[in-house]
Amino acid sequence: FYMNEPENRKKKYCLLCHLFKPERCHHCSSCQRCVLGMDHHCPWLINCIGYYNRKYFILTLIYGCISIVFILCMNIKSVIYAYHKFTNTLYVSPLNETEDWELIVLLVIMASLIMLFVLLAKFTIFHMELLFSNNTTLEYIDSKRNKTEMVKEVL
Repeated sequence: FYMNEPENRKKKYCLLCHLFKPERCHHCSSCQRCVLGMDHHCPWLINCIGYYNRKYFILTLIYGCISIVFILCMNIKSVIYAYHKFTNTLYVSPLNETEDWELIVLLVIMASLIMLFVLLAKFTIFHMELLFSNNTTLEYIDSKRNKTEMVKEVL
């Protein structure tokens, strides 16, 4: 806190850390510490996403989306080749089980990657919108909660 700061400004105190905390600082129950600009606790990274590592979290999401698109583009040729091989053997000779499994496995992998891409892209877009509006996930949830409480009070 600054020396010339007005006294009427409310200072927040963390009851768990027993420290005064700055604005936009939240206590993480998983890490047992206060995190500046806390967005959320990420179980995949086993860390809190906050002021100092939010950039790397966003980059991880973007690179994940780019990697999935790259994998999908590289496997399209294999799926087309397996499909043509499957359709040609269907009319020429009896079915070969290995060729059937090759197409089925490729289609399952491609469908799984497409679903993963859709989920990761939505998650990335959500966090990019929060980033551009200078919000965190916790602040977004609080604003939604406050809007519903205001609607209930009006009714």
